[in-house]
Amino acid sequence: MGCRCPQVEEAVLRSEGKKKLLLVLNKIDLVPKDNVERWLHCLQREFPVVAFKASTLLQDKTVQEKKKRAADGKVDQTRGVASFGTSCLLQFLSDHADAQESENVLKVGIVGFPNVGKSSLINSLKGIRACNAGVQRGLTKCMQEVHIAKNVKMIDSPGIIASPTNPAVAMALRSVPAQDKEENALDAVRALLKHCNAQQIMLQYNVPDFRNSLEFLTFFAKRRGFMQKGGVPNTEQAAKTFLNDWTGAKLSYHSKPPEASSFPPYLSDAMVTEMRKGWDMDKLQQGNAETINSVKFPSIACSIILSSRGPTSGLLSINDGHETEESIKESKFQEEEEACDDKSDLIHEDVCQQQNTENGKEEARAERPAKVKFQLVPVSIDLSSAQKDDDAYDFNTDFK
Repeated sequence: MGCRCPQVEEAVLRSEGKKKLLLVLNKIDLVPKDNVERWLHCLQREFPVVAFKASTLLQDKTVQEKKKRAADGKVDQTRGVASFGTSCLLQFLSDHADAQESENVLKVGIVGFPNVGKSSLINSLKGIRACNAGVQRGLTKCMQEVHIAKNVKMIDSPGIIASPTNPAVAMALRSVPAQDKEENALDAVRALLKHCNAQQIMLQYNVPDFRNSLEFLTFFAKRRGFMQKGGVPNTEQAAKTFLNDWTGAKLSYHSKPPEASSFPPYLSDAMVTEMRKGWDMDKLQQGNAETINSVKFPSIACSIILSSRGPTSGLLSINDGHETEESIKESKFQEEEEACDDKSDLIHEDVCQQQNTENGKEEARAERPAKVKFQLVPVSIDLSSAQKDDDAYDFNTDFK
């Protein structure tokens, strides 16, 4: 749900030209099978949905290399190379293009937040590395047209800019991180840990129980060997590694679909019916079933549950950024209040302990007896006065 952008969906529905929305549920190999089926059932209430698993290790850079590899007859079915759902999606788009009265090529725009697999999806359909793709977020800088079939052309686009008014956990997963800013990475880790089960994090990363995000990063850095001079744990490197796990293809985590969901304000029953016209829904469901049966899913015990905060707001123009300055301040104020609420108990205990300590010191001062002052008596150290004392003795007389 966090990968959906209401602003983009509303803009497509209100645009001219009878554009249609098609949702692609990518990276299905990273979540449990039951969760994929439940999300398909939930999203299909609004728009057509295609289950997909993109290939992330395509080595073919030209069509000639692709044909040569196909002629060898060797098919690599490893986790990163194999893609699933390509035939279903390509056939689905080709049938829709053939059903159109116009002879023009069907143009399909791939839109989404950074690191959701837009470029990898196009590469999987094309069979070669037509678009630059990688684990790093924000690699696509400009739009690129790629011919997928005779009547289908896809347009790769840069990722949607997430609005700063989104919750911290959404910004941690959907926004492009700023470079060389340790505070941003630590804040992102803190937000993710706040919306996860600590027990699952401990089992996944094999770390002991932790009280806060900084202590977790300390344990994680020691576990991975991220140490600085003097044996100090490198929490910055640990934070970046932790975020790469969540945005890459290494960690399995999922969110539960809502039990009872209603249409968003910009969508109605008439629009849902209109969006399904021209699509072969029966063939789509059959293709999704074949894709699900072909993918190897992780068990639910190995997948971390992340509490979802709903769709992520995006910025479609520069003016949207100026309008959200006040709302940014409000969201930051709310996050600070939440952080203060989380620490209120600890602060209250510290204040009480400090007050008790001060009161105890005052009571100890009151019970302590007053110091007794003695009057100093002057003592003469004149050696000449010793001859006049009565205690003087003569050695020859007294010691005979």
